[in-house]
Amino acid sequence: MHSEYLIEVRFRNVFVAFLLVALASALLAPNADAQVVNPTSEDQPEGLEEIVETLLAKMPGQSWQLTQRAGQSDNKTEGIFDDAQDLSMRFILSKGWKKNLDITSQVAQPQIGGLENWKTVQEQMEFVLIPKLEGQEVPHAGWKVRIPWSNIKSTWHQRPVYMGEKWGYAWFCNTTLYDQEFVRKALEIQGGEDRIQLLVDGLAMRDSGGMTSNSCDFILREYGDTIIPYIRRKVEEHRDSPRLGHIIRSLAGTRSEAATSYLLELYADENPELRSAAEYPLIHKPYRESAKSAYLDMLRRASSIAYAGEACVEFNWTEAKPILREQLNQASSVSTAVLLAKHLHMMQAGKDSPELQSVLAAYELLRYNPKPGNGVARNQAIETLKQSKLGELVNWLAFSLANYTNKASVDAVRADGIEILSARPRVELAKFILDLRERGPRMNDKVDSVVVRMR
Repeated sequence: MHSEYLIEVRFRNVFVAFLLVALASALLAPNADAQVVNPTSEDQPEGLEEIVETLLAKMPGQSWQLTQRAGQSDNKTEGIFDDAQDLSMRFILSKGWKKNLDITSQVAQPQIGGLENWKTVQEQMEFVLIPKLEGQEVPHAGWKVRIPWSNIKSTWHQRPVYMGEKWGYAWFCNTTLYDQEFVRKALEIQGGEDRIQLLVDGLAMRDSGGMTSNSCDFILREYGDTIIPYIRRKVEEHRDSPRLGHIIRSLAGTRSEAATSYLLELYADENPELRSAAEYPLIHKPYRESAKSAYLDMLRRASSIAYAGEACVEFNWTEAKPILREQLNQASSVSTAVLLAKHLHMMQAGKDSPELQSVLAAYELLRYNPKPGNGVARNQAIETLKQSKLGELVNWLAFSLANYTNKASVDAVRADGIEILSARPRVELAKFILDLRERGPRMNDKVDSVVVRMR
């Protein structure tokens, strides 16, 4: 009986010891259930397959496909993440298409084109997801340079980015600057590197078709005034860079007084590159009433006349009238003179003047619709210009038609211009022609051509 008691005690001791060892192993082992900071919730994807499936579902129409996934043995990060490296996930998404680089063949024969003209355009995103574990170093952007990234392919600029935290993982991705923003929005990833800074960095990037710069520019418009201090810092870093204009133009979509004030500051800078770069956002509609000084200066310098003139007309700035007159009196380009004459007469007669609108509509019809089927309408337009009392404006419009240089129906449009000029009052027309002869050889050639055809 004594021996049976000893056997029972020993068995109990072994059983207890086994339980203690099992419990200790469960507590200390580096597994996700025991140590991931954010526990799994019912609506949270579990495992690589579900995470990728959820990500792709959040990016409809993007054509991304899972092309590679790594096992745990491929996730090694040189021991720097301790147990997290054995629980991390790595996968690559890819998409690609064929693009014909021979524009001539596309226009002439869009269905034809040698294979040598086609280029494969490819994008890839490599994701590394590292779980947040108890006692683990807090994830940060510095980790991205310690991850052994694959040599993935992309037509456009890409870089490793720490995107933030989601589903208990720190998300790192080597991708384009605009795609990382798209993923962060789609999954509502929290934290990570400064999203605005990354997009502003993208403005200065130069790659095929300006893809990164243009894409980041478009996305930044959603952030409003918050981008201004970022743009200011980036401008100071790139004052002598050829990418300066690409940085400043991003303010075209920000219409606030703060943005306009900064653009005026740049426009007034002694650096002509800064002034030119600031002009680009200013001439985009809707025009900025508080940028009056810049628009008037553009007129004085005969820069962006079409837009600066429109702004002056829209806000009825009477100060623009003498500037428009001075520029019109010395214009050596027919197209420039037509713009100046239109804006000047809009300010003199009012942009909604019925006669002015009738004349401009007739001009547009003759210029852009020289088809035989438009005979009645064209005859009416010609008569409108012949009978108009807006002498100076009509002379410029008719002279423009007489020197029409578009490839289509040139002869018909030019003939209309000659017919209108021939019907104008002789004294008025002679004065107009003599004035043009004082504007240099380029204008003289056009005058001679018109005079010969009017005989």
